Order: sequence, then C-alpha cells, then structure tokens
Amino acid sequence: MAIQQPIGSDTLNSPSHSLSHRVFANDSEAPVKSVVVDSAGEVGIGTETPNSTLHVDGSITAAYVAKTATYTLTVSDYLVDCTANTFTITLPTAAGITGRMYNIKNTGTGVITVDGDSSETIDGETTQEVSQWENLTIMSNGANWIII
Repeated sequence: MAIQQPIGSDTLNSPSHSLSHRVFANDSEAPVKSVVVDSAGEVGIGTETPNSTLHVDGSITAAYVAKTATYTLTVSDYLVDCTANTFTITLPTAAGITGRMYNIKNTGTGVITVDGDSSETIDGETTQEVSQWENLTIMSNGANWIII
C-alpha cells in the first residue's frame, strides 16, 4: 500500500481537505480510492466522503471462531460460536480496552457460562449463562463488561 497526498485537480485538494490522504492498494484491480483519511481524521473505505469516524461503503468481516471446550477470549476474537458441550468462556480484563466488543453465540446443546476476569462483572453479575440459540453481546466500559 502507498499513502499519497492529494494533488492537482484532485477534489480533496481544497483548503478544507488539504490534510486528506488516500491509501492505494498495490493491486491493479483495486478501486482507485481504496481508503481516504480526511482532515477531520474520519476514515472512508470505499467512499471519498466519510461521514463518521469510520465509514465503510461495503461489507465488513469480523473474526469468527468455533469452540467446543473452555476458552479464554483474546484480542483477536469477535464472534465465538459455542458449537457443542457445556463449558466456560472467560473474558479478558475489561481494564484498558474500553469499547472492545465480543459476541458469544451458543449453537450447541449445552449451556455456556461467560465469566468475567477476577472480580469484574457482566451487568453487575460475576457470570452470565448463554442457552442454546442465544447470543450475548458485551462491551468493556473500562472497568467491567456491559450487555448491549
């Protein structure tokens, strides 16, 4: 990838966008303007005019992992699909990761126990249970986990 300052008659090379940058893929088939960072720091993927901190004009992919036994979530996890058995999913510490989100889905026949790190809680409780076909979406508030 290469980062380029807009130049010439580029529509982003106006005084209000003079700090904008574009990232071009080293792939001749990639869109001409793959990623744009505007002067406000908003990032556009597939759009030249982002209207949020991150604006994706297209689909996204999130990390998926299937588990059948006790597991501790990592920084690389997003959706953990519990496909069999009854076991515990342990959360990392919520401290220092404000805004981190995890989804725990139970597609197996057991009951999944989601356990906070040490004395941290999930909506005030030390554990939450996820029954078959249920989903638990949680986010760190910097000290504990909240269900969203």
